[in-house]
Amino acid sequence: MSILRPYRLERELDSAFYHWLAWLPQWTPATTRRRGNICAQCPRFVDALGLDEIPHGPLHGLFGAVETLLAQQFDREVSAQFPALRARGEWVVGVEAGVVRVFTSQGESLDTVLERAEHGGHGLLQPVPTWVNPEEAADARIALIRSYWSLFEAAVARLGVHKSLILRAIDAHVEPKVRRLADELVAEVCGAA
Repeated sequence: MSILRPYRLERELDSAFYHWLAWLPQWTPATTRRRGNICAQCPRFVDALGLDEIPHGPLHGLFGAVETLLAQQFDREVSAQFPALRARGEWVVGVEAGVVRVFTSQGESLDTVLERAEHGGHGLLQPVPTWVNPEEAADARIALIRSYWSLFEAAVARLGVHKSLILRAIDAHVEPKVRRLADELVAEVCGAA
């Protein structure tokens, strides 16, 4: 688990869960399918919790909030564990859909910086940050990846405590709406034939 206030994260996760429970009766199925990008954050949670038979829409409300909490906790941990990484603003660290990313302040990825350093700095587009060298940033990234996944596992464990309640809430508030839509679709198709 996180080195920084693990009970704070648990309280925040519980709060997000109960807010989701309060919101769930208001959920309505979308009448048009989203044509944009596929959700990158929910599948990890769905797989870890074994909720693959549940529609994405209602779960996204919960997992979106949980992902935000994990990103906030991760940000606090970056500052606590590796203060030099951000000390002069030379490196930017963040997590997006479960992927830990480290960039220079100019937006160049750590991997690109390391590749250039391997080749003796040839093709150097921008100066390499000097407060924390690329190798130290790479070591920090490895530790931060472990830290993020520890946070993710803690969140899954905490949500796992509520799994039976999640399933009951879905049965009570989502399944009837989905069944009604399916019945309307069948009636529309059979009536048109």
